[in-house]
Amino acid sequence: MEYVEKYSAPRSDHTDVMARVTLNRHWGFIEQVMARARRRGGKLNELDFSPFYQKRTKSARDDRQTPPVDSIEEFFKLPLFTGCEGFDLRKRTDGRQMYLPGPHIFHRAAYFGPMIAHYHGFRREEFCGLAIQDIDVEGVHPCFVIQANEFRRLKNHDSKRKNVIHHELISLGFLDFVERIKN
Repeated sequence: MEYVEKYSAPRSDHTDVMARVTLNRHWGFIEQVMARARRRGGKLNELDFSPFYQKRTKSARDDRQTPPVDSIEEFFKLPLFTGCEGFDLRKRTDGRQMYLPGPHIFHRAAYFGPMIAHYHGFRREEFCGLAIQDIDVEGVHPCFVIQANEFRRLKNHDSKRKNVIHHELISLGFLDFVERIKN
């Protein structure tokens, strides 16, 4: 009896309830399979899966947890931001120079990308998909123009917008970095 009690406990505290997003994705995949089968000549009845979809009860932004401040602070303590050994990303026996502490800070995309995300709150796809033409420096205030381009699409119509570039990014040389990329 002791053996049964010891080893019959659940291995996980998972509640066996799928998240709303996951359930809706599964129903969508089932609909796609059914539609593909019908297009290929399968004799399937038209099934309506809409009653199974779960409605959103809150904002999509509220579905995601905000990372704790201490994890963000730890991220910005990496050698990429505080100083690294060198620019070389090739692996050596002691690691890659970019990830080893040292005296050099290289202002490049890996440096500015997380900072843009942190200061502006852009989605990952938005700041990773920035192109030179998405940075408007012609006006009084330089700004990011979030728009569809060759590297990314927009999540929705309201995603198209302009954001003034944070002054801290400018003081760190972001506009110089953009100019070097242009040239």
